[in-house]
Formats: sequence, C-alpha cells, structure tokens
Amino acid sequence: MAEPKGSTVSIIISSEAIYAAAADAPKGRVTAWGEIQCPANTVDSSGFLDPNAIAGAIRQLIREIGIRPRSASVALLSPGYQFRALRLPDVPLAERRKLVRNELEEATALPYNGGVYDFFWLPGPAVDARRQADVAAYYASDMEIDAVRETLRLAGLNMARIEPASVSMARGFLAGVNPRIPIAMLIPSKTHSDLFIHDGQQIRHMRRIPAGWEDAARPESAALSMKDFSIDPGVTQEFELPVESSIKEGSGDIRSSDVPGSSGAS
Repeated sequence: MAEPKGSTVSIIISSEAIYAAAADAPKGRVTAWGEIQCPANTVDSSGFLDPNAIAGAIRQLIREIGIRPRSASVALLSPGYQFRALRLPDVPLAERRKLVRNELEEATALPYNGGVYDFFWLPGPAVDARRQADVAAYYASDMEIDAVRETLRLAGLNMARIEPASVSMARGFLAGVNPRIPIAMLIPSKTHSDLFIHDGQQIRHMRRIPAGWEDAARPESAALSMKDFSIDPGVTQEFELPVESSIKEGSGDIRSSDVPGSSGAS
C-alpha cells in the first residue's frame, strides 16, 4: 500500500547505494523500504559531486517502493559530519548552546556564525568542587548541508531534518530492543568508530575512536588506536537518547546558522 501523500521518507546516501524507508510511527512499524545503486562517481569523501544524478536515483527508488513523500529525513554519513569531544563547565540549559558554539568557533571547527551543529550534554565528574560536563558535539559545514538540501529539492522533496548517521543507527537499534538492557554500541565508518554506552534507560558515555573499517585488515593499527582508550567510571548523565531526530531543521531544537529555512540561530 502506498504511503499517504505528504509523508516523510528517511534516506541514507553513500557512494555505493541509496537507502530509503518509511515508517508508521504510531504503530511502530516500517511500511516501505528499499535500496538502489548510487550512480557512479556522484558521491565521494568530499561530498555530493552530481546532485542531479543522485536526485534522479532517489526519485526512482521512491517510485519503486511505492511511496509519495513530500519531505525527507536524512542520516548524514561520515565524513559529511564531524565530531568533537569537549569538557565544559556544567552551565544552565539556556547557556549551553552558546557555550558549545563558542568552543567550536575557538577551535576553528566552525566558522564564525556559520555551520550547523548539535550536541549531547553529558554531566561529568567534578573538578576542584566545580561541576563539569562532557559534551559530544556533532557539526557540519553550510556547504555540506546546502548540497543535501539541493539534492532533495531536485528530487522533489523538502528537507525535514538531518542528523549524524551514527546517532540515527544507535537510536534505531535502541527502538527495537525490548526489554531494554545495558549495551555498548560501536558504529564504525571508514576511518573511525562512534561508541555509545547506554545503561538501558539513558546514555552514559559517548566517544569517537580513531579506528574504522579500513583498520579491519590491519588489526595492529586498530590495537594502537585503542591502547589509550578508557572510560571514566565517574561519568553519569541524565540525557535520554531522543525518539525523534536530534537535529531538526526549522524547530526550536536546532540552531543552524546561515541555513535558509531554519528558525533557530546559533
């Protein structure tokens, strides 16, 4: 059965394939899914090289799985987004976003008043009786987001939301775990892996490990990357992995500066 016109489709675009799925959220089930080969030489580590060709493949895939969406939620694969771990003072909620942006700009991870970012705020151990927070910040350039938006526009879709693929995968996995149990989720990409530690109720720890699929053929490299890796047992946090996307364009939950159509401001 075709999805009602106006629904949203979830999309992942890699250099090898494009994946799409539609779900009935109230009923908690996937209603349509499929994949199609990504046109050759249209996606590489630098981004989308041929939005028109990618858009054509998206339109074909949507027809094949029998849905009629108006918008798309995109899980952005690495290296389309970057990750940075920060240790910051545990400030009130209203001050956190500005503090994180200032830190990312100071580190030149984001240009001044540019780029798109979001973060997980994970309370950490106290230092000299002062409360600290471990911040897992994800960010992407305006150029990367604009390329995704333009590709979707050419496919006849609006961009409803976008989030890091590792966050999407962790959230999707947890949604299917019943009963909830403590678990560590290691989500590898080509050159690194994102680690999420969840105690069955909430995230306890997040870390990026500098070893990925490329290291699978060179286990000695992975071992070197992991030798200094450890988890601070004092880290706790009160943040629950969201049911919906952590980055939402046009809502109060995202502050994506210089991104047309966004109501938030970093």
